[in-house]
Amino acid sequence: MTSTVPSASEPTDIQRWLEFGDLRINIDGIRVFCCGGVVDMGLREFRLLCFLVQNPNVTHSRAGLVQAVWPSDTSIRPSTVDTYILRLRIALHSGGSTGVIRTVRAKGYELDGTAQVPACPVEKRGFSGINISFIGRSRCNGNPP
Repeated sequence: MTSTVPSASEPTDIQRWLEFGDLRINIDGIRVFCCGGVVDMGLREFRLLCFLVQNPNVTHSRAGLVQAVWPSDTSIRPSTVDTYILRLRIALHSGGSTGVIRTVRAKGYELDGTAQVPACPVEKRGFSGINISFIGRSRCNGNPP
């Protein structure tokens, strides 16, 4: 008997994407694209970015980010969040995206949707600045359209 559920290494027919400003995030492929190139980052930074993109213009405390991004059985210090935000900022900057993560003094961090100044030409976005789309793998072959 064969399984109809693909393994993690097998391609799926549908890929889920998030878009924010000049960023395109392949949720299933765990890849981030900016200006047509791949932005290298670790898995924790990727999860942090996905959470922030799905919850823009909201200030998230360090404790809230830990609860949303790290496993519940993980015990980390608040300064660890600062380290991962810094790593995420460095990764985004190296990919060509700048100034999207804002520090709110004594409160936390937010993804600033009002400061979306693309570092490269992008197509027109939806009214909220965020689009979630489903793209067939045959159309994009794992790369952003």
